[in-house]
Order: sequence, then C-alpha cells, then structure tokens
Amino acid sequence: MFTKRQKAILSFLVQNKDPIPADWMAKQLGVSDRTVRDELKELRMQSHILGATIESIRGKGYKLEIQDVERFQKMGLLCDKKNLHVENQTYLLEQNDRVIYILKKFLLEKRPIKLESLEEELFVSKPTIQSDLKIV
Repeated sequence: MFTKRQKAILSFLVQNKDPIPADWMAKQLGVSDRTVRDELKELRMQSHILGATIESIRGKGYKLEIQDVERFQKMGLLCDKKNLHVENQTYLLEQNDRVIYILKKFLLEKRPIKLESLEEELFVSKPTIQSDLKIV
C-alpha cells in the first residue's frame, strides 16, 4: 500500500510533534526536496485511509495530525519512543540503535556486508550509514 519511502516519511512525522521541513526529510532519505513533496502529496491523498492528515505549515514544514487512532493503528503504524513499526518492519530511528544493529550484523554475518544492503535494511541514506560506521 505504501512505498518504503512513504513509510519512512510517516515515521519522521510520527516521531516528531513539531513540523518537519521537507529538505530535512530529503537529506535523511538521500532524495530531493521535490521527491519528498511528491511523496507527501501522495500520502495526503491517502489520508482518509490512514485516519490522519498531513498539514503543511508555511515556513516550518509538515506535521501529522492523527484523527482516528484506532484506524491509524489498524494500518500497522505503531511506534514507541525510538522505533517505528510498520507492517512487521521496524525502522531504527536512533543512531545508537542502528550502531548496535550494525555491530550485531558484523558479528553474525559470515559474508561481506555491502554498504548498500545496510542502507536498504535500515532505510537510511549513505551519509547516515557512513556516520554510523564511524562509531562502529
């Protein structure tokens, strides 16, 4: 129903009560501002399905307003303080959680791990993974 990119955008919006600028989300996802705005436009058209609306606040960014908590939860969009769980997939939003995940992966994986595979698994941009790897 939702693309990975749309799910990531929703995760940003769920985790933040304050408006989030499109350029910040674009940087996190490694895409252009325009791409994020297009994804937000698509999400806004599907807002009746979500049980929430995405508001555009001029000069500040985008904010998620949940109107129907039950419907929102039925869509599989549940979150705790650090992670977003969408349709049986968890997005690690905190750097510390990603670093621990990467360390475990390095210890348990017998084959070489490509940077691109980490990007896809954690759904973060290349610079974010590089920053996490510096800590590892």
